Amino acid sequence: YGTSSSAESNLINGFKLNDTNVVYIKVVDLANAESEPDTSSTIFVRPKTSDLLVISGQATATHQIYLNALDQVYPTYDFIDYYLNSGENQPKFWNPTFQLLINEYDMVFMQGDGTEFTSPINGNTDIILVNAATYLQEFSNNGGKTFIINTLPSNLDLTSIASVMPFDSLSSSGGQALLTPDSLVTPLYGNYPTMASNSILIGMTPFYPTADATPMYSAGIYPQQGWTGPDILAATRSNGTNTYLVFFTAPLYQIGTETEREELLDQILNNDFNW
Repeated sequence: YGTSSSAESNLINGFKLNDTNVVYIKVVDLANAESEPDTSSTIFVRPKTSDLLVISGQATATHQIYLNALDQVYPTYDFIDYYLNSGENQPKFWNPTFQLLINEYDMVFMQGDGTEFTSPINGNTDIILVNAATYLQEFSNNGGKTFIINTLPSNLDLTSIASVMPFDSLSSSGGQALLTPDSLVTPLYGNYPTMASNSILIGMTPFYPTADATPMYSAGIYPQQGWTGPDILAATRSNGTNTYLVFFTAPLYQIGTETEREELLDQILNNDFNW
């Protein structure tokens, strides 16, 4: 305010958690002329109840499969649905809203797919991961731990998240990469379950990891129509000894058994991220 071009750090007293709030703003100029108050919509903020935030960018039937597994291995978590009603819960301004939200937590578990949402502010259309990637990287830089499951549509511009996530690129080959029920999704290290696809999955997006990433899962890819490319479906990043990022492009809700998905989440959340 005033002539300052930088954000102020002053606190506003009186905001209530678990209750309704309305914010009124007016402007007073140098001549003490006052504007009419600008009134916000009603604001309701829930307090955090866990060190884990779960963010869904997928339909209820899909994210419920992940929540069912979480209920068995990490039952206390906060959940927000960014898919609901065409993305009505997504922040209008990812900075600072999303940035402030995730910084309240130690861990973030986010799932998404190729669904695109249109920003009401600038009209841009993107998948959730594109909007969130920069702030998830900052979260990691500040000691946060992130588990991301997001299929990567090959027809979208992914340059804004390549290298921010632990992949350099996807295959530029024509054709498609498939997983079939006899295709094993195999861990390359650690105590993770070997899994298999539950059906024929088309349009898989295995990727080339970045130099600082550790490949985590490879898959028996079935190439169709001349497709060629990598076989990596998951990779991690660590700070030397501790894993802080796990990234999957495989739709895990369609891979493995319930028990295997529980084993995977248990290992990542309760062991890999337990530092």
